Amino acid sequence: MIVLDSSAILAVLQQEPGHPDLDLLLDTQPCAVPRTCTSEVISRLMRGGADVVAARQDLDDLELIVLPFDDDVRDITAQLEARTRNTGTGFVDRSCIATGIVHDSLIVTADRDWDGLDIPEADIRQIR
Repeated sequence: MIVLDSSAILAVLQQEPGHPDLDLLLDTQPCAVPRTCTSEVISRLMRGGADVVAARQDLDDLELIVLPFDDDVRDITAQLEARTRNTGTGFVDRSCIATGIVHDSLIVTADRDWDGLDIPEADIRQIR
């Protein structure tokens, strides 16, 4: 399973740079999204003019596995805060990274703020 962060999902939905690689992943691999990222994706689509129903449908159409923000993810998210404090990553980013760690999954992002993160236990791939 591959965990997609909000920026990767938005790249697909908005046909941004990197989306062809993501389209291929979605067609060939089981892909998941942390529950926390779903809210960010919907809010960004709404910021672009979509209503909440249309934004939620766009996300649902990708048929991603939605992973919970459980106790293990919560704890790792909290632990990552000190290690990522000055990198431009926020809570949703940390929760996505933590989800990938908990599920021992590749994490795919289009967020350049993740470049240079020093989290050896996370397998992060940048698509741009």
